[in-house]
Amino acid sequence: MQFHKVSWPQYERDCLSLAKKINHLKFDKIVAISRGGLLVARMMSDLLSTTISHITIESYRDLK
Repeated sequence: MQFHKVSWPQYERDCLSLAKKINHLKFDKIVAISRGGLLVARMMSDLLSTTISHITIESYRDLK
């Protein structure tokens, strides 16, 4: 498995860019995967003024 390291400023820019692209859509709720999706869900929730629900998924055993 390869990891892609993203800086916090890049993360913020990506979230802002995505929010601008989908801002015209109306969402009842954002559903986040707890294993890594909560940060982006929180940012998108603030930017799009909607609530969050979450689910937990585990799909791997070892990160060697």
